[in-house]
Amino acid sequence: MEEEFLGTGFEGYGKLPEVRNRALDEIIKELGLPEEVERLANELFRRYRVSGNRMRLAAVASVALASRIYGFAIPVRRIMEEAGIRASRRALLRSLSNMKSGGVQWDSYLNYVLMKVGRELPPLVRERLMINAKREMVKILRRRELLLGRNPIHIAALAVYFASRRIGLRIPMKEIALSLGVSVSSINRVKRLIRDG
Repeated sequence: MEEEFLGTGFEGYGKLPEVRNRALDEIIKELGLPEEVERLANELFRRYRVSGNRMRLAAVASVALASRIYGFAIPVRRIMEEAGIRASRRALLRSLSNMKSGGVQWDSYLNYVLMKVGRELPPLVRERLMINAKREMVKILRRRELLLGRNPIHIAALAVYFASRRIGLRIPMKEIALSLGVSVSSINRVKRLIRDG
């Protein structure tokens, strides 16, 4: 009897309450986003430490990036209309660029790209590709100042492309771009930046 009481009385004990933002919740509800996109948007928003008026812009930026990562990019203007936010293009771009450049977890992007690109590869080959992609990513990130504001998926795709060539797989860039739903030119643009910069 006492155990039953303790079991129900301390439910959720030791867990911190989840901090949620009203603006972000409203946007997610209006757009009817899938649960995984909602989770990622919340995670991105928590990392983006802002207060006051910029919170609403941060909410828009986190929803835009989360939807893009999960393969269906929602136009930023549509998100802003749904949320009833009015902001200049410059303020919005600054908000997006800050979010893209700060606290990016490159392992997550590499895993995502490898999941899409290396779906058919044997596990050992995929693991070898991942190790080499991490090495390539380290080389690319040494030129970080050239890549500010660039889409992290394009950068991770380029690292996987370089790694595949290094281990003799030679996965065409077109195949990588198609499996990620991005253009070849966007990956090539990052490649040119690194080569010429």
